[in-house]
Amino acid sequence: MLEGLTQPLTISWFWLKRADSKRELRFVVSSHPYSGAYLVMLGRKRWAIEGFFKTIKHRFGLHCFGQSTKLGVYRWLILSLLAYLLAHWIDQWSSPPVLDWKATCDLTLSVLFPSVLWLKLLRYLQISADIAARHGFEIILKPIPT
Repeated sequence: MLEGLTQPLTISWFWLKRADSKRELRFVVSSHPYSGAYLVMLGRKRWAIEGFFKTIKHRFGLHCFGQSTKLGVYRWLILSLLAYLLAHWIDQWSSPPVLDWKATCDLTLSVLFPSVLWLKLLRYLQISADIAARHGFEIILKPIPT
């Protein structure tokens, strides 16, 4: 019991394994009378969620998007989900799949970004074809023979 609080606090701890095989002591506090094992389970889930949000904000550049309105929050959540799914699919596609967010983000960018640029270029050329035709030019794209 703490002075000034009407409810008792339950405190528990667990050792969190880091990526470099080191352990870090984490504490979990609750105002509900949960058991220590249940608090540890909740704490681990919470840290996994916090880690996910930190990753999507900083690895995917989503910390730049405004979240001050309800629509902004919905957009941010959709962009976060899309970024996560794309990165997860690229990670599963790579061999062997090892979920290291930095490596996965770099791989996702190197795999998907050229395709996006190529599709944007093709769309721009398709739009510009009539302008080129008015000036007496024809834009032809064909594969290089092998």
